[in-house]
Amino acid sequence: MQTLNKVLQLSSAERWLLFETLVLLNLIRLGLVFVPFQQLRRLLARGVVRSDQLMHRVSPEHIVWAVNAVCSRIPNKAKCLAQALTTQGLLSRYGYTSELRIGVAKNGFGKLAAHAWVEYQGRIVIGGIPNLQTFTPLPALELDP
Repeated sequence: MQTLNKVLQLSSAERWLLFETLVLLNLIRLGLVFVPFQQLRRLLARGVVRSDQLMHRVSPEHIVWAVNAVCSRIPNKAKCLAQALTTQGLLSRYGYTSELRIGVAKNGFGKLAAHAWVEYQGRIVIGGIPNLQTFTPLPALELDP
């Protein structure tokens, strides 16, 4: 009930952004299970609808806020890759160019670990973790519609 009260206190634009984020995040989560990664990225790039009316209407900070808010309240928390793809898709939709970064590292048991994050204007906007420096970044991925 407390969450509903918080949502009702938001502006209609913020509620719409949360809804948009929830839908996109869940589509991406499904896509990561059923669609090859490169095909999912192509679908995401094609699905991003940009228009002059949307350009910079929502700030990158609000987009990150929405992704964090939605991810913290869904069952089976979204993994870093789903969060990063959702953030990048929304940033692109609102006219911002960002880079999806994926890094790899060996964990304490010698197994390969991976982590995804998004950089916007040279800084990490989502996916920053304390041990990020242990991951070797692969080439950056931009979302080209």
